[in-house]
Amino acid sequence: MLKNAHFEFGMPGDVTLVRSAKEGDMAAFEELVNRHTDMILRVAMHITNSREDAEEAVQDAFLKAFRHLQRFEERARFSTWLTRIVINEALMKLRRPQRTRTVSIDNEAEEFRSLGDEIVDGRPNPEEIYRGTQLRLALHSGLTSL
Repeated sequence: MLKNAHFEFGMPGDVTLVRSAKEGDMAAFEELVNRHTDMILRVAMHITNSREDAEEAVQDAFLKAFRHLQRFEERARFSTWLTRIVINEALMKLRRPQRTRTVSIDNEAEEFRSLGDEIVDGRPNPEEIYRGTQLRLALHSGLTSL
């Protein structure tokens, strides 16, 4: 029996899935993704302290694993190899220069109010435009009467 083989309820082990994926079986790779996503997401969250960055690191890790699957030599467990990849990806996210804050436009109105405090728009609002127009009219009228 293979040392890396893992069978649960008749499900193929990682080794079997990796070998099938190496032969082009996309369903096998998809099963590996489903099987390991939660675990590597926890690892990435622990490193990045950001769900968004962790999810991005996981996505990048699976993409790299897929692209380099032929290089996986099966001497270690697939989960170990994948964990190493996600750790590297998460650390890369931390090394990124100044991360920008992203706010969804689908958020609640309260979040938009707090966002408004952060965003400064130097343009006059409609009320200020109206006041300026009224002031110009009053000044023009006053100067004309002189």
